[in-house]
Amino acid sequence: MLDFSSPEISVIIPAMNESKTITRVIQEAKKIHPNSEVIVVVNGSTDSTENFAVKSGARVIHFLAPLGHDVGRGIGAKAAKGNILLFTDIEDSILKLFLILMSEK
Repeated sequence: MLDFSSPEISVIIPAMNESKTITRVIQEAKKIHPNSEVIVVVNGSTDSTENFAVKSGARVIHFLAPLGHDVGRGIGAKAAKGNILLFTDIEDSILKLFLILMSEK
């Protein structure tokens, strides 16, 4: 039985004005491990990024001010519960690379 109160992997995604892509990125992040959490740190967004992230099942931390990706990563890391932290940005292809590597095991 999986214990989602203590996920194996936390995927942390800082996001600002990413309403067009956040759903796809969250869906990909959820494929990484069956016992994982996805944390989206929405900062400075003026669009619907937060709403799409919530609807996609991510744990969302929201800030009105733009903090930048590095600060967003740090905030996400402090909130993460996983044994392994995976940081990615909307533009990164790290999720695809990670999925490819995991599928080869």
